[in-house]
Amino acid sequence: MKIGCVVLIAGMLFGSTPLLAAADAVKHSQVTATSKRSGDKLHFEFKVGVPEGLVLNKDGPWALKIVKADGLAFPKNRLGVADFQDGLPGFKTETMAKPGSAGKVEYEATVFVCTKEKTTCYRDVHKGSVDWK
Repeated sequence: MKIGCVVLIAGMLFGSTPLLAAADAVKHSQVTATSKRSGDKLHFEFKVGVPEGLVLNKDGPWALKIVKADGLAFPKNRLGVADFQDGLPGFKTETMAKPGSAGKVEYEATVFVCTKEKTTCYRDVHKGSVDWK
């Protein structure tokens, strides 16, 4: 812990952006993306997981953005907290038309979690991709 603080302070004093970026890379949640073909559509799930001691906080501006989806069309390329499905927990979406043979969807998910007591909260941004067939 002491070394991390020293590195962070040194980065702040000497303007070292990579050191600050490394400190921001810590995630307090995870997103698991899956795809499934059903009929003429692809169904995607973006499930949010949190470790023991943390809970989801839907007070923040949650978002799932489809960044790139070659050859696919979605009803919305950006989902918000109103689209969040508690039972998953996470987001679900499907394509609007029959997809081609295979590809990849790139996404960015903004997630908010807090300690159970809500004394400390975190905003995580997850960038990832999911292959589909």
